[in-house]
Amino acid sequence: MPFLMLITFLSGTVCYFMVRLHPGFEHYIFFVLCLYASVTVVESLMMAIASVVPNFLMGIITGAGIQGIFMLVSGFFWLPKDIPKPVWRYPMSYISFRFWALQGQYQNDLKGVVFDNRTPDLPKIPGEYSSCLLDAELCLVLKLLCS
Repeated sequence: MPFLMLITFLSGTVCYFMVRLHPGFEHYIFFVLCLYASVTVVESLMMAIASVVPNFLMGIITGAGIQGIFMLVSGFFWLPKDIPKPVWRYPMSYISFRFWALQGQYQNDLKGVVFDNRTPDLPKIPGEYSSCLLDAELCLVLKLLCS
């Protein structure tokens, strides 16, 4: 765990300030903690897969497949409301830790920011991401369940 903290702190600090995300110490801490939770969940998932799958290569393939499915339903490629409902949105995207981390990052970085419109006649665009579903308690529960 200390090494995961060190990795997330160093890489999160570099990325946060290089990309110039929303300024403020609490936004920075949320970014680093969310990154830490995501890295911890990925490592825990891969350890669980490694304990079940005896072959090293098949374990990596299985883990990469699960990570790929979680990435597809996270809401990065499609908005959460556009993900097909029967299987992919309701069970899969809500199980996916990436969905919650991405929604939290959207809320952390875009809340309170206003963008200029391309056409000066049109109103400014608020950065609110209206379908954010992340609560701090839910993030903690998901981290504890997946660790």
